[in-house]
Amino acid sequence: YFRGKMRGERAVKGSGVPYTIFRPSFLIGPGGEFTALLKQLTAFPVVPVIGPGNYRMQPLYVRDMARYFAQALDDERFVNQTLEVGGPETFDYNEMMRRTLAAQGKKGVLFNAPLFMVKPFVPVVEKVLPNLLSRDQLTMLLEGSMTTDRRLEEWGGFEQTPFRRAIQIALNSPPPATYAKAKMRPKQVGA
Repeated sequence: YFRGKMRGERAVKGSGVPYTIFRPSFLIGPGGEFTALLKQLTAFPVVPVIGPGNYRMQPLYVRDMARYFAQALDDERFVNQTLEVGGPETFDYNEMMRRTLAAQGKKGVLFNAPLFMVKPFVPVVEKVLPNLLSRDQLTMLLEGSMTTDRRLEEWGGFEQTPFRRAIQIALNSPPPATYAKAKMRPKQVGA
């Protein structure tokens, strides 16, 4: 997964065409895969956490990401830049799960499953429930997802949406109308 992304970035950079590459953290939004996963994981009073849960997270509201896309169209500072983008708050995975529970008005207990117990089952889960967890997703999760790139903050533009508000919107709003079309196969669009 990471190698594929890097090959794509190299191809874009080597094309000679002006570019802006965004490397976002986990995106939170209505209908999003990460949002659906958070909802599934917090559906019951015991919330499973892989490993110690101390990996750092900086989730970003999807509409904030869209605003950066729009800003990049008219702002020369974005030209030929690779920008890591995270949300306004950084916390560990355990805290993210607690905040997700709170946003739903729920209480729960985090169950930290030791990595040595989880890793052998990931290839099986990947085959049986590919949307739940893959080896690449586990690797990305354990590495955390945050940035120290502060250029977007320095360039200004807008105030990012705090996680609590982003997760409330994501969990309680229907996906945008364009979401269904994006999920269709090309021959189904317009049918």
